[in-house]
Amino acid sequence: MMDVLNLALPYFGLIFIGFACGKVKSLPEAGLAWMNFFLLYVSLPA
Repeated sequence: MMDVLNLALPYFGLIFIGFACGKVKSLPEAGLAWMNFFLLYVSLPA
């Protein structure tokens, strides 16, 4: 069970970070688009 949590927790953490940044609105739309690109193509494959 802990193996499943250790595998899934980082993905849910990234989802929460994106959600929180979208709600705070401290980043402009271009900043959120860049973060989306970074998460999908750089951090998730690593």
